[in-house]
Amino acid sequence: MHLFYFIFVTLSATLAYADFDLYDGYVKGWQDDFPTSTWFVFASPPNCDDVFSSLTQSYAEMDDVSGDHTGVRCEGAGCGSPDRSSDPYNVDVLEMHFANNPLWHFTIYKDRGSPYKMYGLDGKTYGECIPFPGHSFDCLDWVIARSASRMFRCYTEVSAAEIEGGER
Repeated sequence: MHLFYFIFVTLSATLAYADFDLYDGYVKGWQDDFPTSTWFVFASPPNCDDVFSSLTQSYAEMDDVSGDHTGVRCEGAGCGSPDRSSDPYNVDVLEMHFANNPLWHFTIYKDRGSPYKMYGLDGKTYGECIPFPGHSFDCLDWVIARSASRMFRCYTEVSAAEIEGGER
């Protein structure tokens, strides 16, 4: 009986987490002079249909994502889009502000150990991220190009679908 309980608790804890991948890249419209540095969130490696299925999976890279400014702020030599020089092992700070309602605002810090803990604005840990390069996409439709390389996989209670559904 104790073995069954242990297995049930272990599986329940495992199922409570949803992972998502973070990609660093760019979006460029046919009339744009320069590409826009952009981060993308996906539940699994996307194909081009996935990349264009929803515009809400992308977050602009910004210098300030405090207050109600959603987006991603990246510090360190590893932050390099749109030229694909990004390297997750050289990202010092990654601040992700995905939604205001509910408030999904997390920051990971390289100097606090690996795996990188996801700290909320309240200082609590909401999951962890690991450097996870190895997949990229280059997608083009009639008027827009989207290109990115995977940087991190994050394990948290918040799924990619929940992030996409949050109010910005």
